[in-house]
Amino acid sequence: KDKERRCLEYALYQRELEEVGEALDEIEEERRAEVHGANLRREKYNEREQEISDLEKSISEAKHSQQTLKITRNDTQSELTDFVRTRTELECTIADLRAANESAGGQREGAEAELA
Repeated sequence: KDKERRCLEYALYQRELEEVGEALDEIEEERRAEVHGANLRREKYNEREQEISDLEKSISEAKHSQQTLKITRNDTQSELTDFVRTRTELECTIADLRAANESAGGQREGAEAELA
């Protein structure tokens, strides 16, 4: 009888040991899956952080380029205004010289007529 009882106890303990071993295996598998998931999320996070960094750099470069273009545009506009002013002054000078030439030409003809 004692041998039978020990046999049953051993079978019971063996079954419990197997169940506990299976439970530990399941827990270990879940832990591995969680670690793998955490690694994937970390990689995704790092990729997104890099994307954010790249986009911020692109934005900064675009702002710098925009500022440079704005300054260039203002300088070019100022230069154009100066050219238009100079052109207008030259046109006025040419008109004045033509008018003076016509006036002098008329006086010259009058003086030549008087001399003749």
